[in-house]
Amino acid sequence: MHVTVKIYNPSLSNRFGSTNIQRFLENSTFLEYDESPSTTFDTILHKCAVQCKINPTYLNLFALRDSNTGYWVKFRSRLDEHRHSVGLDRNSTTDLLDANSDIKLEFRIRFTFKSDSQIDGISCQAHRYSAHSEALKPVMSDQVIEYLFYQCRDDFLNSSEKDTAEMSDPLGASLGVAVLDMLRLAREMDCDLSCIKSLVSFKKLLPRACRANLSKMNFCNRYRVERRFMYYLRHFSPVCRTWLASQCSPAYFYSKYIRNLELIAGLKSMNLENYDLLPRSSTNEDCDKITVGADCGIVKYSSASDYQSVNKWCDFKELTDMNLQVRQNSEAETTCIVKLSKLDGTDCNLSFKSVVEAENLASCIDGYYRLHVDPHHYLCKDVCSPSLVEHLALNCHGPITCSFSEMIINQQADLQTGDCLLRRSQDSYDEYFINTVINTNPDVIVKNYKLDRVNGLLGMFGDNASHRYQNLSALLNACRGNQHDGQEIPFNVDRIILPKSKQKTNLLIIRCMDASNQGQPMEFNLLSSPQTLVLKERDYTFHQHLGSGRFTDVNLHVHRNNPDLKIVLKQVFDMNQRHDLGQKQVIDESFQESISLLICLKNVHIVKQMGTMGTQIGLEYAPFRSITNYLQLAGNEQGPWGSWFLYALWQLTHACNYLEEMGCAHGNIRGRNVLLCQASPQPFVKLGDPGVRTCLGRNRVSEPVLPAPWLAYEFCRIDSEPLSSFPTIDGDKWSYATTVCEICCWGVSPEPFNAYSLSAEMKEKYRTASVIPIPEIIAANGVGELGALLRQCWNPYPPKRPPFKQILRELGTVLSSDYILPSVSPSNGNSRGESRNITNIIGASMPDLRKYRDDNLTFVKQLGEGHFGHVDLYHHDIQRNGQFERVAIKSLRRSMNNPQSRSDFRNEIETMRRIDHKYIVKLNGVAEPSLRIVMEYLPYGSLSHFLRGQRDSGIALQQLSGLLLRFSFQIAQGMLYLQEKRVIHRDLALRNILLDKEGSNCWNIKISDFGLSRILSEDRDYYTGNPDEFPAQWYAPECLRLDGRRTFHFESDVWSYGVTLWEMFSYGARPTYEPLPNITLRQLTQLQELLKDNVRLSQPEHCPNEVFHLISRCWEYEPQQRVKFDELCREFDRLRNE
Repeated sequence: MHVTVKIYNPSLSNRFGSTNIQRFLENSTFLEYDESPSTTFDTILHKCAVQCKINPTYLNLFALRDSNTGYWVKFRSRLDEHRHSVGLDRNSTTDLLDANSDIKLEFRIRFTFKSDSQIDGISCQAHRYSAHSEALKPVMSDQVIEYLFYQCRDDFLNSSEKDTAEMSDPLGASLGVAVLDMLRLAREMDCDLSCIKSLVSFKKLLPRACRANLSKMNFCNRYRVERRFMYYLRHFSPVCRTWLASQCSPAYFYSKYIRNLELIAGLKSMNLENYDLLPRSSTNEDCDKITVGADCGIVKYSSASDYQSVNKWCDFKELTDMNLQVRQNSEAETTCIVKLSKLDGTDCNLSFKSVVEAENLASCIDGYYRLHVDPHHYLCKDVCSPSLVEHLALNCHGPITCSFSEMIINQQADLQTGDCLLRRSQDSYDEYFINTVINTNPDVIVKNYKLDRVNGLLGMFGDNASHRYQNLSALLNACRGNQHDGQEIPFNVDRIILPKSKQKTNLLIIRCMDASNQGQPMEFNLLSSPQTLVLKERDYTFHQHLGSGRFTDVNLHVHRNNPDLKIVLKQVFDMNQRHDLGQKQVIDESFQESISLLICLKNVHIVKQMGTMGTQIGLEYAPFRSITNYLQLAGNEQGPWGSWFLYALWQLTHACNYLEEMGCAHGNIRGRNVLLCQASPQPFVKLGDPGVRTCLGRNRVSEPVLPAPWLAYEFCRIDSEPLSSFPTIDGDKWSYATTVCEICCWGVSPEPFNAYSLSAEMKEKYRTASVIPIPEIIAANGVGELGALLRQCWNPYPPKRPPFKQILRELGTVLSSDYILPSVSPSNGNSRGESRNITNIIGASMPDLRKYRDDNLTFVKQLGEGHFGHVDLYHHDIQRNGQFERVAIKSLRRSMNNPQSRSDFRNEIETMRRIDHKYIVKLNGVAEPSLRIVMEYLPYGSLSHFLRGQRDSGIALQQLSGLLLRFSFQIAQGMLYLQEKRVIHRDLALRNILLDKEGSNCWNIKISDFGLSRILSEDRDYYTGNPDEFPAQWYAPECLRLDGRRTFHFESDVWSYGVTLWEMFSYGARPTYEPLPNITLRQLTQLQELLKDNVRLSQPEHCPNEVFHLISRCWEYEPQQRVKFDELCREFDRLRNE
C-alpha cells in the first residue's frame, strides 16, 4: 500500500544560507512509503520521526492525521483496517478510500502547551521536569520548535474566513504576524529587514482569507493596509535590530511567531480539540460539546450555557480511568461511549455517533495524561501506541536522561550488585541503555551498557556475536541468570527496576499553571485535616449491635426524629479492662489515625465519616453489611454474577487507587471490610475504615493486626525478621489481591495464620506468589492479564507490585469489551450455597455454640496432621492483655475441600456438639469466619506418641501394665457413652486417643477425631458408606466390602477397639497382617478373605493372655458375636483392680 505523509520540515532541503527566498517560504514537503497492509501506523510514525530527525524524547508530542477526513489515526491500527474503519464512519469519503487509493497522512505535533503566562503577576514558563540542581529544560528542542513553527505557519496561511471569523480585527492581527514572519526571514537569510521587504511581498505572509479580501478592496483601501503594515514594520525595526545584533537563534523567532498566534483572540483554539457529542450524552448534565487542551483540561459545554464560559469538568491529574464501549440500538445504529472516571469516584459517559470520533477524544486525553501526569501509564489500550505497551510490559523506561536514571537507582531500597534500569535511548530509536549497579559498598557505582542494532538485529554493544535478536524481549530472555551464551554479564535482567507510578523525569511536562510547584502530586497530611462534625448523643438511639472486631465494637444508631437517618458508631473496647498500658496507647493512637484518615478522604467508594460522638467514630451505614457476608447468605438465585463480581472489584480497585494517588496506606484491606451499599442490579461497594491497624505484639513491638494471607511478605517472619509494622501502599496491594480472591470465592475467607509463626508450606506459598488459588472468573481466558496482575501483587519484592491504576485499567477494559464472561456457578467449589449451609448450621441450628473470632486467635504450632485435616495449637486472647486460652483447632485441608469432605466436616461439628463425657475431647466452639473446629487443648499429645516415648526411654511394658489397663477401661467407657448417644466413631485408633492429666500423676485418656463419625436414628443400627480414604487395618470385615454393601455397625467400633488395644500393648506399633504388609484399595478383597479365614493380628509379646483373650473376642467375624462395650468395661474394671 502506498502511503504519502505530509511533513512540516523544509530544512530537509538545507535551506539555510540560500539566496532563494521561495525556499524560505515553503512550509511542508512529502514522504512516500510503500508498505504492507499489515503495517501499523505506529511504524509509520517512527519512520517519519527518524527522517525528520525528531529526538525520541519528543516523539510523544506527535501524531498522524488523515488528510482526507481530518481525523487522527489510531497507532495500533493496520493500514488496511484504517481504510475500512474510516469508510464505515464517513460514507461520504468511501470513494476516496478504494483499494487503489493512497493513504494520505500528516505528521503533526498534536500536543502543545502554552509557552508562558502571567500568574499572580509572575511570569511562568512551561518546561520539562528537572532535578532541583538543574536548570529548567524547555518543553521542545530547537528542532521541534522549528517543526511546530512551520506547522502553525502553514495552518495560519491556509486558514479560511471561517477560521478567522471570531477575530475582532483579522487583518490587523494578521499584519502583526506578517511582521514577525519578516523578522524571521531576516534572521534566517542573514540580511537586513529592508532587503527582505524588497524580496517578498507582505501579502504572501497573510492568511488565505485576508489575501482574498485584499483582492476585493479598491486601490485606496489596499494603500491604507500597506501603510498600516509599514507602520508596524517601522515600530518593530529597533527591536529587530536588537535581536539580530544579539545573535538570537532562529528558534527564538519561531517561538515569538507561535506565541503571537496564541495571543490572537480568534486563534486561541489552536491548542484545543473540540468534539461534538450526541444530545444528552453525559450522565451528569445536558452536554453537547467537549473541549480538550493542555492548559484547560477537559471542558464541557452545554447548549443552554454561554459558549465562551469555561465549565471545566476535570484536569488530567484528576483522571483515573478511561475506556471505550461500542453499542448498537434496536435500529442497528452504532454509538460509541467514552467513559471517564475521576479520582473522587465520579464519572462521565460521552456518546459519539462514530467510533473514530470517540477514539480521537480518547487518544487526545491519553496523550495529555502521559505528558503531564504519568509518562509510563496509559489510560486506554485501544488508542495507545503498541510500542509503548510492549516497552512497559518489559519494564523499560522511556527515553529518560542518564542523570534521572541514576537518581531513580539511588532511590531504591536494598540495592544489590547487578540491579539495573532499562531505558530507551534519547538519541536513537534503535538503541537502549541498561544502567547497572556494579558496586554498592561503600558507594553506589552505576555503569551504562548499550544495546544497539547491527544490520537490523539487536544485541549488546561491542559484542558482534550477540546481534541476532529481532526485538528487545528476545534479547532480555537470552540474558536471564546473569549470563548470555554461557558467559557472565554484569546486569541481572531479573532485577530490572520497574517504572514507578507518576515518576518525575524529563518526560514530564510542567505547565505554566503548575510551574510554581513543579507539578507535585496532591499531598496527604493528617495534621492539616479538616474539622469533623460532633454528633450529639441525645439525638440518636441504639438500634442494633452489628458485631465486634479484634479491638472494636460496632453498633447501629437511629436518629430520634428521623428514623431513616442511620449511623454506625464504632469504638475501641473498654481499655480499662486491659492491664497493658503500652498496648492501650498503641491501639488508641492507631484508632485516632483512622479517624483522621477518613476526614481527609473524598471518594464515593470509601466509607464516609459522619462525625464523632465522644470517643466513637460515626460512619455511614451500608445496608448489606460486608460483601463477603452478603455473598455467603445471598442464596442460589441466578444472575449475571460474572459482571457483578467485576463491577464490585472495579469499585474496590478504584478506592485503592485513590488511596495510592493520595499517598495513603489503608492497612486493613480484607473481604469483611468491603461494605455493600447496593446489591442490584449492579453492586455498589465502599472500602470500610481501617480501624485499628497496629497493636503491641508479644515481643513488645508494634505489629500489624492483619493475619496471613492478607498480610504482605515483608511483614511476616519468613526468611528474615519483618522490617516494619506500619502499613504501606505496597502492603495494601498484597492484601488487595487476597481480598479479590476472597470475594470471587463467594465470600469464603481463606484460613488465617499468625504472620510470625507460619508453617513451612505457607512460607513456600509466600515465596512463590501462590498464596491462594486464583478464582476461575479471574483466571479465565480473556481476563488472564488480570490474574497475572494479581500474582504480581503477591511478589515478595514490594517494588515489583503493580500500581492499582494498572489493575483498574484492565478491569475497565474487560467490563467495556464484548468478551463474554465465564459463568460462575453457585455449586462450584466454595459456593454460596455451601457457605450458606455451613453458616446456617452454626448460626441457626447451633445457637448455643461458642464463636471464636479468627482475629483473636494466634497460631502457635502444628499438633498433628491427617489425610482430611490438620490440628494446630492456637492462643485465644480476646482482651489482648497476654492472658490467653490455649485451644486446639482442626482445619480441613485445602486438597480435601470438596462437597463430601465439607459434609464430613460439618457432621463432625454436629457430632461433637451432642457429646459431653470426661473421656471424650470437648468441643469448645467454632472459629469464624474460617469455620474451623475449636476443641480443648491437651498438652500431652496422643497415646501412641506417649508409648513410643516410653519405649525409647527403656521403660518395660510390664511396668506400664496397670496404666494400660486403666486406659483400656476408660476407652471402653467413652465408646459405651458414644453408643448410648447412637454415634458410630468409625476412626477409633491409638493416634486418636489423647492424654490428659489430673493432679501430678493421674493419667486419663480422651477420644478424639470425629471426622468419620455418624449419628444413627433410633430405627437404624448400621450406616452404609463408601469413603474413598479410610484406615483399613482398623476396620471390621463388613466395612471392607467393595460390592456396594459396605456397612458400619456399633459392633464395627468394637473391632477397631480391639485393634487399638493391640497397638497399646505393642508400644504403639502399626497393625500389620503378615501376608499384606501394605494394604491398597485393590487389596481390600484379599484382606477380607484373610479375615474370613480367621487370620488375625498376632498376640503382642508383652500382652497378658487375659487381655488378648478380650481383644480376640472383639475380632469375631460376625458382628453379633463380638463382645459388647458394657462387658468390656466390666472386665477391664476387674482386671485393673486386681
